[in-house]
Amino acid sequence: SCDYITVRDYPSLENVAKILKKEKVFYCKDLSYFDLHDRLAKNILPINRKKLFSIGLTVTKWGNQNTQKKYINALKFLIDKEIEKNPKAQIIIVPQVFRYSESADDLIAIISKNKRNNVKIVKGPLSINELLIIYSQCDILVGTRMHSCIFAAAVGTPFIAISYRDWE
Repeated sequence: SCDYITVRDYPSLENVAKILKKEKVFYCKDLSYFDLHDRLAKNILPINRKKLFSIGLTVTKWGNQNTQKKYINALKFLIDKEIEKNPKAQIIIVPQVFRYSESADDLIAIISKNKRNNVKIVKGPLSINELLIIYSQCDILVGTRMHSCIFAAAVGTPFIAISYRDWE
């Protein structure tokens, strides 16, 4: 039993309210990007595409050991193929989450091993503005973190979202 539930969008509010008592369900903006519109409207983000092709990449730990291994191998394959196709390509690994329990530093080390000339690992923690600037400078983002994809979309960077929920 709980006292109340918060949701981030109105369709969820309607659906959850049908199941539960309406007075227990509240709409609440997602605090990680609630002021994103204001930041973009004020034009405080320099959007400056580099001449080198760059892929932004966010990673996370998830799933069982077998799923995690497949995920790491797929990301390594992506990086290898892009560098093979374009030896000057830059892979920018962006840590979207800095809490120790969700840190992916060990995955980042595995994924970027032996690719130091092409892989840049952004150090954090970063502000929302800093994340938006980084995503604005990528030609594409491959994101395993939902908010990284939202931020990329907000600054006009195309993205590929990887679902990281292990339903096995």
